[in-house]
Amino acid sequence: MRSFYGCIGFLMIGCALAPDPTLDFRMGLRREIATGAWDIRDLDAPMPPFLEEYVVHWKFREVVHPWGGKNRAAFRLIEYPLGDVFSAVFLPPGPSRGTLFVLHGYLASLGNFSGIIRVMLAEGWSVTALDLPGHGLSSGERAGIGEFSDYTQALNAWLEALKEISALLPRPWVVLGHSTGASAVIEMSRTRELPWDYLILSAPLIRHVYWEVGQGLAWWNQWWLRSLQPLVSPDPLVGIYNVPVSWVLALGRWESRLDFKPRPDIPVLLHQDWQDQVVDFRHNLPLVARGFPNNRVFWQSGMGHVTLADFHRYEEAFQPLLDYLLEQLGQPLER
Repeated sequence: MRSFYGCIGFLMIGCALAPDPTLDFRMGLRREIATGAWDIRDLDAPMPPFLEEYVVHWKFREVVHPWGGKNRAAFRLIEYPLGDVFSAVFLPPGPSRGTLFVLHGYLASLGNFSGIIRVMLAEGWSVTALDLPGHGLSSGERAGIGEFSDYTQALNAWLEALKEISALLPRPWVVLGHSTGASAVIEMSRTRELPWDYLILSAPLIRHVYWEVGQGLAWWNQWWLRSLQPLVSPDPLVGIYNVPVSWVLALGRWESRLDFKPRPDIPVLLHQDWQDQVVDFRHNLPLVARGFPNNRVFWQSGMGHVTLADFHRYEEAFQPLLDYLLEQLGQPLER
C-alpha cells in the first residue's frame, strides 16, 4: 500500500464514480446464501455456482490435517438494524481447541484473511469472520458508514446469531481485528462488555497519517467530491472501486469524541509494523494501551500496513504472532 500522501492528493480533485464490476457477482452470491439459519456443510462438497467460485477464489479448501477428517463451513447473511452483514464459520474435524473471530480492515473483506483462517483450521481451531458493513458481501453503501457506532450494531447482531451454534465455538475466544476491524472492537468496548477472552488489535486505526491535513481536505471537499479511487487494486470478486469521502469524515467524528474507560480485565496483544504508512501508530498505540492496560506490543518490520491482510504473505506476518498467542493462552503449538 502506498504512502497516505497519495490519498491526500486524491482528496484535492474530484473523480467520476467508477462502475462496480463486482456487483453482479455479489448479488448472485447473496441470493445463494442462507439468511435464516446457519447451514453447516462439508467444505469440500459441491456448492452453488457463485459460492463455489468464492470458496475456490479464496482457497478455503486448501487445508490439510495430518490426522485426516473434513472441514465444515457455513455462510450466512445476518440482519441488523441497518441492513445485513455476511459471515462465515469454519469448523475443523473433531473437537476444536478454541475460536478465532476475524474482523478485516478498510477496503478489505473476510476473504483477505483466508490464509490465516486456513492456518487456524489446520491447528484445530474454529474460525468465524465477518464482512463489515459496506464491504465484501455485506449490504450498505460500499466502503461507507454513517457513524462508527454502526459497526457495533453489526457486531452485536453477529454475536447474537453465533449463539445458535455456540456449542461448535468453544473457548478460548480470541478476536483478531485489523485496522478498521480493530476500531470496531474499540468502539464496541465503549458501550458493552466484550465477550472475548483475548484481543489482537493489529495496526489499530484511530488516526491515519497526516491526520490534520487529510481531515481538513476531506471536510473542505465534501460538498463537491463524493468519492475517491482506492490506492490498492480491488479484489476482482468483491473488491471496492470507490471510496466515499463520508467515511473519512465519520472517522474524524469518531476520533474527536473517542474516550473510553480503561479495561484491565481483558488481555490485549497490540500488533504493529514499523513501516506502516497508513495509520499514525505513534499516536494510536499509546492511546489504545491506556484503554487496555493489560497489553503487550508485538512489533514487526517490513510489511507496512497490510501485514496480516496480505493474501500472499500472511504466513510471514502471522506465524510469529500465532506462536506468541498460543504461548500466552497456554496451548503450545503442535507441529
